[in-house]
Amino acid sequence: MNNMKRVKVIGVSWKFHDQTFTAAQLERISHPTISEVADWLDTFGHLVGKGVPILSILSELAEKTNNLRLRALTIEIDANVREGECIGTTVYEFNWCKLPIVAQLIDLGEELGSLDETLATAAKLHRCEFKHSEISPVQRSTYASMFFKFGILLETGLPILRILKLLQAEASSADSISANLILGEDLLVVCDEIEVGSTLSKAFAVTGNCGDAIINALEDCKEVEDFRLLFSSWFEEK
Repeated sequence: MNNMKRVKVIGVSWKFHDQTFTAAQLERISHPTISEVADWLDTFGHLVGKGVPILSILSELAEKTNNLRLRALTIEIDANVREGECIGTTVYEFNWCKLPIVAQLIDLGEELGSLDETLATAAKLHRCEFKHSEISPVQRSTYASMFFKFGILLETGLPILRILKLLQAEASSADSISANLILGEDLLVVCDEIEVGSTLSKAFAVTGNCGDAIINALEDCKEVEDFRLLFSSWFEEK
């Protein structure tokens, strides 16, 4: 057994590495930045791809991760994996770092045996978000960022409806670092429309929040590859 100690609830406080934190103290501990999450995912995925055992990876991540919340998540994953639980479940349920889309991508990777690829995809999504954050806070909360993520997730081969549900879960989570409750409500409508047979363009048109140019572009797409190329073209690096 390694010397990592999981985070434990003690009454109304938390104990981590022999330090006890009250609720008020926890509030002052910084959440991981988007860049820190991306680095964590990149390292995790790279080591998985090299065939390093999961527990060894978690030990290395816990040692090298500076953000306390993200380090605590790593330690909690380590403890739960030793007890036979899935990584994705821990990421989703751990209430110090809510990362819903990361959790669902990890679940997918564990299910398909492609954890390194889905971790790389999750890191790419966060890199995208980080680059947008340097432009303006408003752009991070628009359809633009969502469609960029949509295009990246299409590369994984996921069905369009499942991608929409991943993005909807992320936008609707009040604890997500990419939360946007209005976008979450729109995507819920889009998912409902797709499930009853609507095309993607008609589904987004129902929300009333997409411009005509976007709707018309979506109407011209007939195959998944068309959507992927469209979304990629919108965000081509200059």
